[in-house]
Amino acid sequence: MSDSSVSSLLRDRKFRILYAALLISGIGAGISRISLLWLAYHLTGSTVTMALVFICFTLPGLLVSPISGAIADKYPKRDLFIGASVVIGVVVLLFPIAYHTGSLTILYGAVVLKGIALAFKDGPMRAYLPELFAEEQLPAVNAMLENNRSLVIILGPAIGGFMLGFGYVDQAFILDSLSFMTAAGLFLLLPRTRNALSEGTLELSRIMGDIREGMKIIAASPIHRFLLLLFVVLNGFSCMIGGLYMPFSEDILSPANGLSGGTIFAMLETTVGVGAFVGTLFISRIMEKAGPLRTLMLGSTLLAFEILLYGLVPNIFVLIPVTLVTANAIPLLLVPFFTLLQQKTAPDFRGRVMGATESILLTIVSLAFGLGGVLAQVVGILPLFITSGVLLIASMVVIMLLPLYRALRTEEQQELQPQGVT
Repeated sequence: MSDSSVSSLLRDRKFRILYAALLISGIGAGISRISLLWLAYHLTGSTVTMALVFICFTLPGLLVSPISGAIADKYPKRDLFIGASVVIGVVVLLFPIAYHTGSLTILYGAVVLKGIALAFKDGPMRAYLPELFAEEQLPAVNAMLENNRSLVIILGPAIGGFMLGFGYVDQAFILDSLSFMTAAGLFLLLPRTRNALSEGTLELSRIMGDIREGMKIIAASPIHRFLLLLFVVLNGFSCMIGGLYMPFSEDILSPANGLSGGTIFAMLETTVGVGAFVGTLFISRIMEKAGPLRTLMLGSTLLAFEILLYGLVPNIFVLIPVTLVTANAIPLLLVPFFTLLQQKTAPDFRGRVMGATESILLTIVSLAFGLGGVLAQVVGILPLFITSGVLLIASMVVIMLLPLYRALRTEEQQELQPQGVT
């Protein structure tokens, strides 16, 4: 990312507000996330139950995201994610009740409600960015927001692990609630980029028609199809083992390294954030030189290497330096993915396409997470890490052999060549 693009964004009041709001709410969400994983595992001690909790979190999103995307094309997107932030701030206060009562019903119910609210926050916000910033700013905006997310990963789990270590479970969720309420207040300072349409915009038939239209746009676009194919593969394998990091820390790394599982999990999460933060500093430059597709494949390679090493060398003092390098995969995957989606989608259809994309990805994430929890009980955590890493490498080879990938790479090289000449 060039210094000029960063300094230009930092001088933009709209970007400063957005960055601050996402940083505040993200830190709270990071604290809540590690607390929720801890709560789910300690209430049951079962990876299968953890998988069910995650499914309850993602299932509402995959059902609601297309609806939120269709509505986002009709109503001001800012209003949608402000309202969703307020709802999340209220819902997370149910988690301390589940903790004190030991009620899985309250836990599942709160997770479902939070998943629904997030569907009205994340998709509309991604669709809102091209309305707030010029197209040529989008790569830098996405890179800086990924930088924001990396800071969140560094600070949130570190603070959350500290709070859990001292028994401040209630306070962790309360802090998450306050962070989302504060973010909602900051979001109010951002402009409403569209006026609400009043005539029949919430009719079910129109919403369903908009959802189908979003799916058709994705189906008809080679670049959308390829991006989804690649991300389905990546999310499938990474999420199959992603939900196992807490039991991996508790049951494998903790006995072997003489540290508590919560401390180890916080160390790994913080290391991921530091590595991803470093990656965001170079992502724009890498995309300029290599192109988005090769950047995506580079991220895939780092992800596969990380998964393999976690299975082969379960030693925290080896995994931390490895993770510092492999965590660069996060910006190498997310920044080119969302930048291409935003740039290749017509403005009037961004909400629908983002909603449909979120739904497809969440479907795969939910299925993979559940499958990972079940397989971990059958074959064990370490063998599952190793198998996932090997299968991910094999999948990448197959993807690179596809005619669609080769055609898109040729097109990308032609687009990059004039930049190299100039």
